[in-house]
Amino acid sequence: MIYKNIILLVIFFSILSLTSITSFWWLSLFSMVFFIWNFFNKKKYLGVCITFLSIAVSLIIFHFTVIIPSQKLADKLLAEWNITGYDKSWLKNSQETINIIARSVEEYKSKYGVYPNSINDIRDTYINNEDFSYRIKYSNGKTRGIPFYYEKIDSSNFFLAGVGKDGIIKTEDDLLPQISIEQEKTTGLLKYVIKPFSKDELNREKKVINAFKWTKQEMQKSSKEK
Repeated sequence: MIYKNIILLVIFFSILSLTSITSFWWLSLFSMVFFIWNFFNKKKYLGVCITFLSIAVSLIIFHFTVIIPSQKLADKLLAEWNITGYDKSWLKNSQETINIIARSVEEYKSKYGVYPNSINDIRDTYINNEDFSYRIKYSNGKTRGIPFYYEKIDSSNFFLAGVGKDGIIKTEDDLLPQISIEQEKTTGLLKYVIKPFSKDELNREKKVINAFKWTKQEMQKSSKEK
């Protein structure tokens, strides 16, 4: 029976060997056994068998050295992300974001003469308004950051901050925007932190802003095409 249907078996086990890159990788072991058996016994279609045997072995190695470790890392990162509350590892990202928002608010003031009523008024400059250094689980089951708090005090002053470690706005541990000494002379921020910015930091900030603008443009193009 086996000898009469050898071509069908070669085709079947060649296809089965491709499962070596899936969670059912163990099925490809049957293909490997068949290819080895054929090599020492029937010796039919050896080129095809050797090719798919090599593919099966290579994919199994790839599965255990790349795919499985990547999945474990992704699962670990997702588990860490779903932990709510304060997360210091995201503090640098949040600080950079709130700095950019503060600059964008000042640019809006320079352009229109007053500060925006809400952060939504400067959406053309940036995309994200979430403080990922403090995450909560929303009613839809997703874990996201808390939006930065923005308040227009009057036409010349505004308050901008993240909730900080305690998760409560307008307390001593609030995450505040960082500005330079030069910016202190013109800013309308009520609370801030003075920081000397290096050229690398300023260049990175410009790149982030440009990336936000590009993303915004692409999103608008995509929505128009739909």
